[in-house]
Amino acid sequence: MRTLTTKTIESPLTNLIQNFTTSKIDKFFLFLLISSVLFLFVLVLRVSAWDANNKESLRDYAIYLAVHENLNVGEFLATIECESSFNKDAIGDSGNSYGLAQIHLPSHPYITKEQALNPFFALNWMSNEWSKGNAKIWSCWHTAGKEYLAMIR
Repeated sequence: MRTLTTKTIESPLTNLIQNFTTSKIDKFFLFLLISSVLFLFVLVLRVSAWDANNKESLRDYAIYLAVHENLNVGEFLATIECESSFNKDAIGDSGNSYGLAQIHLPSHPYITKEQALNPFFALNWMSNEWSKGNAKIWSCWHTAGKEYLAMIR
């Protein structure tokens, strides 16, 4: 007569938890591991939640970039507000500047009109230029940006 044996199938997470239950230090590291994974999940979810058609979402993205690039957030936002009012389809300078960051295409021939009108490209490019010390190429930096700085001093 044959007897049937059942084999328990354990998940990798179950094995990990069982192996880490030997000391308080191991439990702490397990807590850190799980917390880190959750943090990364929320971050990825947040990044994927930015919406090109939502001004508040674009403002949030601009804040994220300014913080990431260690820029003055208020000055950065004031300049964008002055340039385009966070309108991703803004056209200015007699049809020569496009998008949220009002990229002046004759001055930057390597950027296409489509790129300038893409708010994520424009904000990334703008924050990169600011981090290189090129904020002065935005005419609104000379007005709104400086007004913001004067206001907080």
